[in-house]
Amino acid sequence: MKPREFTGKCAICGKEMKGPQYGEGEFHDVCCKCFEIRFWDLIKQQVARGETYIINGSAYTRGHRGGFGNRTLRIKMLATGEVKTFEGTLWSNGQVPEDRLEQFPDNAEWYYEDETRKVWNTTERPY
Repeated sequence: MKPREFTGKCAICGKEMKGPQYGEGEFHDVCCKCFEIRFWDLIKQQVARGETYIINGSAYTRGHRGGFGNRTLRIKMLATGEVKTFEGTLWSNGQVPEDRLEQFPDNAEWYYEDETRKVWNTTERPY
C-alpha cells in the first residue's frame, strides 16, 4: 500500500498532523497518541452490536478464518447462556486497558462441553 500525504488536525486531541498516512477508514484522522482511544471506542461499539466478546478482561472478535491457529473455540454468553462456536474465526483484540475495564465488563466465558476435557484454567486464554 502506498502512503498518501495527510495534512490536518487529529479528530480527538486537535494536534496538527502532517506526513504520510497509511490506510483509510476509522483511523486516518487520529494521531498516534489517540489511536488507542479510537480503537477502544470502536471495540465498545462492536460489543454493543454483539460482534465482540469480553472474556476475563480481554476482547475477542469474530473475523476471517485463521484465528487461534484455526482452533474451534466455544464461548457462553453470560446474559443468555447461549453457546457460540467459532471454527477458526475468533480473533483477539487484546487486553482491555486498566483505565477502561469498567466500561468493558465480561459478557462471555469460555465454554467446555465436557469438564474432563478442560485442560486450562478458565482465567487463562485457551491457546
